[in-house]
Amino acid sequence: PSEGEFTLEFSTVEPPANDECSGALVIQSNETTVTGSLANATGTVGFNTSCEYMSGLPGVWFSMIGTGDVYSISTCSSEMSIDAALSVSTGSCDDQTCVTTAAYNDYECRGGSFSAAKVVFRTEVGVQYFIQVQSLSFSSEVDFVLHVSTVAVPVNDVCADAISIPVGTESVSGTITNATAPPPFSSSCYNFYDAPDVWYTLIGTGDAYSVSTCSDVLDFDAALSVYRGSCNNQECITTGSYNAGTCGSSPFSAAQVQFRTEAGDEYFIAV
Repeated sequence: PSEGEFTLEFSTVEPPANDECSGALVIQSNETTVTGSLANATGTVGFNTSCEYMSGLPGVWFSMIGTGDVYSISTCSSEMSIDAALSVSTGSCDDQTCVTTAAYNDYECRGGSFSAAKVVFRTEVGVQYFIQVQSLSFSSEVDFVLHVSTVAVPVNDVCADAISIPVGTESVSGTITNATAPPPFSSSCYNFYDAPDVWYTLIGTGDAYSVSTCSDVLDFDAALSVYRGSCNNQECITTGSYNAGTCGSSPFSAAQVQFRTEAGDEYFIAV
């Protein structure tokens, strides 16, 4: 409408102590549970971070010093009353480098009506990490709990540790449990830049290959990416997700890719 009246109501509020990055609360290396509040938290529009899940939503900050371990942080709790997002970055408050970001992805968190976020990330000894918790429910009147733990990642969590697939192999079993996600936008070949992945490698034979995640044991919506070259200099060959149709008894979406190989070339497959 072009006509109408309204009233703006103004009041002062007291944001959380860790409303800004500079006031990030420190998570000690021996802490496994951290409580926090988004009550009166402000958004971060224009703030120098490429890592927040969604610009402008209320968020609060934590920090921790890396120990060399791989950490898992989740917002899953029975008291959760928001859809939450998590972001992890390094650097300084004024110059951050994104490590990972996630939302709607803690599928092991069941029983509630809200979606939990979970990040798994590698740390370097002595490096400071910033963790931002955001509410995706456009509500800041809420308390939350972070569960922090160290985890063991799959042996093929990174490209350099890709498992070799011998010529003639028909099937390979694997897991993405506690796998880490690549840095956002680090490759044009990823289906989802914040998704955890594991790696395999094969040597081309000159044949065309079809690779599919279709099986009765599939318990997540999968994606596949295929590269050629080396871990440090990858050329995207193909990528696929949600494209394998009905797949056995699994209710989840499988991925399938087809690609030609050249004899002697090394190919990397990310699941």
